[in-house]
Amino acid sequence: MPRLSLCIALLLTCACGAQVALSEPLEPIADYQHLAGPLVEQYCSDCHSGDSAEAGLELDKLQSGDRFQEDRNTWKDVVARLKAGDMPPADYDAPTDEERAKLVGWIEAKLAQLDCSVPQDPGWVTLRRLNRDQYRNTIRDLLMVDFQPAKTFPPDDLAYGFDNNADMLSLTPVLLEKYLNAARDISRQALLVPESQTENVYDVPRLHWQGGQSDRDGRRELWSNGAVEFVYEFPKPGRYWLRVRVSADQAGPDPVHMAILDKSHVVQTIEVHVNDETSEEFTVAFDVERGKRRLGVAFTNDYSEDGDRNLFIRKFELIGPYEDLIDSAPRAHKKWFAKSPTADQWRDEQAWRPIARESLEQFATVCFRRPVPEEQIDRLIELLDVRRQAGDTYERAVQVSLEAMLVSPRFLFIGNIDHEPLKPEGDQRGYPVDEYELAARLSYFLWSSMPDATLLRLAGEGRLRAELGSQVNRMLRDRRAEQFTKNFTGQWLGTRLLVDLVPDEKQFNSFDGPLRRAMAREAQMLFAEVVRRDLPITTLLDADFTYLNERLAKHYGISGVEGRHFRRVEFAKIEPFAGERGGVITMAGVLSATSNPDRTSPVKRGKWVLGELLGAPPPDPPPGITALEEVTKKSDKPLSMREQMALHREDPSCAVCHEQMDAIGLALENYDLVGRWRTEDSVGEIDASGELPSGEKINGASDLTAVLLERREGFRRCLAEKLMIYALGRGLEYYDECAVREIARRTAEEDDKMRALILAVIESAPFQQRRYESPK
Repeated sequence: MPRLSLCIALLLTCACGAQVALSEPLEPIADYQHLAGPLVEQYCSDCHSGDSAEAGLELDKLQSGDRFQEDRNTWKDVVARLKAGDMPPADYDAPTDEERAKLVGWIEAKLAQLDCSVPQDPGWVTLRRLNRDQYRNTIRDLLMVDFQPAKTFPPDDLAYGFDNNADMLSLTPVLLEKYLNAARDISRQALLVPESQTENVYDVPRLHWQGGQSDRDGRRELWSNGAVEFVYEFPKPGRYWLRVRVSADQAGPDPVHMAILDKSHVVQTIEVHVNDETSEEFTVAFDVERGKRRLGVAFTNDYSEDGDRNLFIRKFELIGPYEDLIDSAPRAHKKWFAKSPTADQWRDEQAWRPIARESLEQFATVCFRRPVPEEQIDRLIELLDVRRQAGDTYERAVQVSLEAMLVSPRFLFIGNIDHEPLKPEGDQRGYPVDEYELAARLSYFLWSSMPDATLLRLAGEGRLRAELGSQVNRMLRDRRAEQFTKNFTGQWLGTRLLVDLVPDEKQFNSFDGPLRRAMAREAQMLFAEVVRRDLPITTLLDADFTYLNERLAKHYGISGVEGRHFRRVEFAKIEPFAGERGGVITMAGVLSATSNPDRTSPVKRGKWVLGELLGAPPPDPPPGITALEEVTKKSDKPLSMREQMALHREDPSCAVCHEQMDAIGLALENYDLVGRWRTEDSVGEIDASGELPSGEKINGASDLTAVLLERREGFRRCLAEKLMIYALGRGLEYYDECAVREIARRTAEEDDKMRALILAVIESAPFQQRRYESPK
């Protein structure tokens, strides 16, 4: 294993060297034989050749272009390990600096040698389950119900920094049970269902009941075939419902049969399965004219051979009229299911079906985000019929069908579950997804919610791709785009972590919920401003303004900002001076999320800048590294953070990696662990100066920002990668490299405008296409 680490380290140093132009073709075989080959042979081939090569790294196959590119992420990881300085081991021979430099150049040239002119593999995306945010937003936009899954659903796991990764969004039995319960709760809030109606309900007094025998509890008993009826004077015409509560004595092979009477004529027969110890309610619709009308129920299948079958009437209620209820009905009911069959049509075997089919087709197309196969509508119709025969109202039957749709994979998963894999044509690696799937990918990227009517209409007309640019602009102007700025920014910048952040109460006893939310909101609103005004992405690094409310302004030591609402604040107009501010690296939310509970952490802050802004995260520390607190115990006097970090770097296994991170983190040391400006710590005056491994000297956040702006190519690529991961719902693979380069190139050509970047991601092959064959 030591030789393995050495060889990997040697080869992967090259992954981060100078760029090699794609227009300059290489001759890898000759170069390998004259340069890399002898070094690999000397230091690595004993362990890394043939089918039994350690760690599966077969260096004798290194010349294979396809194999090399497939392993590019592994090579990059090993580069990071080499830079960490923990390999090669001290007791093994290592190449000279000159040999190492030559090898670096060769490997990097190999990494850069991609032919992006040929058709690219768009990658494979597993069907993505809606995460909690997407589920909540979809329910809100579909049914206008504010359901909060965070209260009942388990948290969504993170992968590659985001919680919408398809591989992590599994559907466990526990979660399926949560979805079933949620569907019941949501459907009850979304629809007007007479069975559960509590308003406009008239309790028919028992003294108006006619028929049957009264018992001491006031119920009417039917010991043999007979009826219990009443006469009611309806004040206006319209749709009403009779709700009757009954119990029964069961005997014989059949359950009790109860007939519903209108003007003493049977209009419907219902089976009653409860016994006398429990009761059951049945609700039946009537379309009536103004005036008196006789209604009731009848017992129709008396039985007494080996038991006594009886029916007991406990309660009559009248609900309606429908016209009085619909004004206050849930908005989803009025939008999707206001049209319903008449009472007589619902009782008929066939008459209600065309009306129900029309409503279900319209709703299911939006619910499932594409036209629904006819057989799926047939199943929903049959479900309605089962409930009709059981005595449910049309509204209750629709509610049951709605519950079924809300737990359907067509609703819970993003993508076309009916997709049939296609065989490749020629050298093509992928093909365009249909426009309905494109609409869903687009809406869940920019809105974290379902496609709206415009997207579905354009998809149906086959015009969405042709109008993609205008639709992206429209969507980014829509209020729903706030979900994009909130969810992407909160996870990319780490401000979501603030909800669990609890700083040392002895130092910061005023850190509370409103401050946490204000910190996260500041970062979100800056990102939203860059998106809304189509500013350069570098504005995120050097913005001369921010958004504050009174709580956060006081935290920053800024006066003149009052109230809970956020407003734009320009730093140049702030008096008195409140410290260096500008861009995400000086935001309290970012600084707090990258601190320890009781102190700042230059390591965390430096690692965050490298990983989240430059796309070059350092490797995890090797095992056995001594914690900073243990190292500083060796000193007999209080040490500044700079002195603590210097002591930590005395360990050779820490030095190289920390040389990258420490200077960056120490440049931010003027901000305490909750992001407040300071010039002194508990030891003395703060020194925020440092020198980067590249030789650049920095002193404070403004110098660090200048360095980041000089390295905007790295920032551009990093942000492109983050957006792709978020948009695709998967991590990036070696075959995405050409797409990343093209996105970065297009963005640079458009002066780094944010919308150019977003549109380039959306128009990329991984977003637009599907791989021809599933992975083996």
